[in-house]
Amino acid sequence: MAGVLSKVAVKGVESVADFLESLSNKIFYHATGSNIKKFSDSPPRGATYFTTDAEAAMDIVEDSNKKLIPVNITTSNLFDPYNELHRDLVKTKIDIDPKSLDNWKALENTNVQTALKDLGFKGYRVRMSATPDEIGIFNPEQYIKRLD
Repeated sequence: MAGVLSKVAVKGVESVADFLESLSNKIFYHATGSNIKKFSDSPPRGATYFTTDAEAAMDIVEDSNKKLIPVNITTSNLFDPYNELHRDLVKTKIDIDPKSLDNWKALENTNVQTALKDLGFKGYRVRMSATPDEIGIFNPEQYIKRLD
């Protein structure tokens, strides 16, 4: 049984590694109603959000002057709430049900974000809609290259 579990764990780690490796090959989008020159390192929600789905990004913004900002992400050190090892790491830092971390509201909690930063994560994967590749980055100016 242990051999089977270790193979499953290895496959899970490979899948996460594949996702993280693929970040640099994807174009992500951030939509805004503001004319921003650079991303804030202290965003109101603790992280700046990006998605691979341009339409989904635009749907989030309710301003009539929406602007879409395409970027490349250069960090692969993102917390994955679907990775049991990542959840267990957070559990060692704060008293939280690790399974609750698949909720974007939980990931915006100040204590959760502090724990993630203390553990060395630069941001996190999150599902705010049906788009699977949505991420929040803590200090986006350090890890993105604007393509606009």
